[in-house]
Amino acid sequence: MAGNTFPEFQPFKDEWPIYRERLDNYFIANFILEDRQKVAFLLLSIGDYTYKVLRNLMFPVPLQNMKYDTLVKVLNKHFTVEVNVWCERKKFFELKQGEGEAVADWFGRVKRVAIPCKFGNSMDYMMVNKFMTGLIQGKIQDRIFEEDINKSCAELVSLSAKLEKLTLLNPLAPMSKSAEKDHGYYWRDFYYGKIPEDAYCCGEDNTGKCYIGQCVYFPQGMFTGKLYEGARQCPVPAYGVKTNAHAMKILCCKNPNKMQWINNVCKSDNDFKDGSILIPESNPIYGGYDSKSNSRLMISRQKQNGEILIGVWRDGHLPYFAYRGSEASGGPFTYLTYNNIF
Repeated sequence: MAGNTFPEFQPFKDEWPIYRERLDNYFIANFILEDRQKVAFLLLSIGDYTYKVLRNLMFPVPLQNMKYDTLVKVLNKHFTVEVNVWCERKKFFELKQGEGEAVADWFGRVKRVAIPCKFGNSMDYMMVNKFMTGLIQGKIQDRIFEEDINKSCAELVSLSAKLEKLTLLNPLAPMSKSAEKDHGYYWRDFYYGKIPEDAYCCGEDNTGKCYIGQCVYFPQGMFTGKLYEGARQCPVPAYGVKTNAHAMKILCCKNPNKMQWINNVCKSDNDFKDGSILIPESNPIYGGYDSKSNSRLMISRQKQNGEILIGVWRDGHLPYFAYRGSEASGGPFTYLTYNNIF
């Protein structure tokens, strides 16, 4: 096809309505505006089989003498399959999210199957209902069911995708909206270096008041580090110091007096040879998740040369901290707990 870079129409593979839309956009992008040019390009693009079909349908009038819109109408009638709306709706109502199907892919499938159902003005309402009720039963669906029924489809899909990402990083993470009420501490989004009023202050050093940040990194997991007023980054120990997080949060609480640091005198991994050294009655706050070891991470604190370090720790190992651009590990240290008794 000399001078034609547009793909040829494959009648047993391509959908004619989609092909026609792309062809119209090609005309606009390439300033093909005259009817005669459109006809010539169409006849070059439809391939031998479709050309013969169209030629037979329009006989005895030569194709090159026809108007572009006339040829398109004939092709529309010939290649557009009339669907049974009830059958399409049956397919729609039976949809369910597949195992391993991402939230975005699931919603895309819902939209695709909804198109021929002719729901009219109820389209958004039907799609959001199918999206919500068709989600795989589990933590994400349980959490998303807590949302207001008047939330938009876009908001619910966006939230579901965020929950899906959190589940991949931390399968043990609680998802209930009541987590704040249950625990008394919670994580807020951290923007533009502004410290929320209810942020938990974990001490003060030469940088000023210190806070605890939580950062997500793919594929390593979720980790904690130090934040302070005006900070734009939160360096964390994530198999090397990382600073450009996919998401950043700050630890907040209702009652700072219930947040308690427990001393840990271990100085090397050998000190953990007898197993766990967690105090049985303590309620450690888990601030991260290590995808490599498939384990939850607690929040650790240490002071070096007058500087407070916030890092991650899992029982049986020394904690890790981000310290002056490098990853450091060692003890003694303290780990953060929540006293829900007093």
